[in-house]
Amino acid sequence: MAIHESLREDVTVAIKTKAGNITDLRYILGEFSRLKGTKDGKIYIGDTLNDEQAIRVLEGVITGENKLLEILKDSTSTLKLLCEFYLPEKATRQELLEFITTIDLSKLKNKMMAVGITKQHFGTAADGKLITEIVQSIEV
Repeated sequence: MAIHESLREDVTVAIKTKAGNITDLRYILGEFSRLKGTKDGKIYIGDTLNDEQAIRVLEGVITGENKLLEILKDSTSTLKLLCEFYLPEKATRQELLEFITTIDLSKLKNKMMAVGITKQHFGTAADGKLITEIVQSIEV
């Protein structure tokens, strides 16, 4: 199930059960429906976000919470923990390394093209900086 759809279901259940995290869930859902800036200006991101868009929104909320926590000198945030719950598990360094070693780098124009191939394979579950670091460390 998509992240956005899962969140909508959880909001419905939280409202029915009068759970304590209704406010945080509604806030995240509200962030999903905001106008977001792009290179071409503002665009409406749609009724239901795909997982890639939802992950970007969740990571944005986490970044904002981290900045707020630095200012307030508070160590916890239920909103941040809730956002992290909805984020998919990231690929480990070992998983990325195993996949990258299966790519025949000699057939590529340069070894950095393996970064794009790896990102395409793992999608949002992979950290681009980590992939680049691994590819750069490989000797051709």
